[in-house]
Amino acid sequence: MNVVINLEDLRAAPTDADLHRRYALQCLDGGQPALGYAELRTAMALGAEPGEEKVVEALRKRLPDLEAMPHNSYFRFHVLRTKLRELSRGEPCRVLDVGGGHGELAQFLPEAVYCLAEPDVNGISGLDLPFEDRSFDWVVACHVLEHVPLADRDLFLDQLWSKSRRGIVLLNPFEVEGTHVEDRLRLSIAITDSRHSKEHLACSLPRVEHVTRWAASRGLSCAAEPKGTLTVAHAMLFMEFFGRNQGCHAELEQINRFYNTKYLELMDSPTWPGAYLVTFQPAPMSNETQHTVHERR
Repeated sequence: MNVVINLEDLRAAPTDADLHRRYALQCLDGGQPALGYAELRTAMALGAEPGEEKVVEALRKRLPDLEAMPHNSYFRFHVLRTKLRELSRGEPCRVLDVGGGHGELAQFLPEAVYCLAEPDVNGISGLDLPFEDRSFDWVVACHVLEHVPLADRDLFLDQLWSKSRRGIVLLNPFEVEGTHVEDRLRLSIAITDSRHSKEHLACSLPRVEHVTRWAASRGLSCAAEPKGTLTVAHAMLFMEFFGRNQGCHAELEQINRFYNTKYLELMDSPTWPGAYLVTFQPAPMSNETQHTVHERR
């Protein structure tokens, strides 16, 4: 008789590779292919016994077509994939996806060693990451910081930084002046009853100044790039909600595929972005510092 793996089991042994492998198979049997794929990749990142690579590759080929996924999600993962490949310069890398939902990012990075950390999905919390320090090249958090209470945000960023060797990649909505943040969130809640919008409102959207201040206090470089367009992202949220409620799944796939393949490069608005892509890395040493280090050696 198969033993059902639940969240409490995962929370009790968050780095148990075999537990994640068995949970992955349970997800696949339960009709959750994306999560099953991400959890198999996580098991491998945690040191699962060899032999899963062929299973992972065969499963990846059976996953739904990425280009038909909701545009807002596809856009985020496309941005992250592009940035991670640019930063890694084609070299293999280890990626920790903190707060990554069902691990859809794994499908966009088949070449990476991928590990998911999502407390409500696989029991691993971003506020208490159970991995050795510097055990991943890049730590990623996509649309997560706005769900972290204000008092915990520095701790959250410290946790991400402690696990990374090369840096953090953060893709996040930030408060932008003149965009009617509270009215926008209340409208989303009134129409869609969005749990995410409720959390945005309760925790408040972060400000770019907060993360740049945090980076400076830790001696890190910080680069923030505007990504997406707020009005398009907000309209897409409503389109997806009403389309699914009306059962227009084929029509939604058509629209999403069009935006994901034809309009992807037209989305960035420097003035009214839907999010910022923020990269934290060790600050480059000045010539004087490099000279001092060389003398000490």
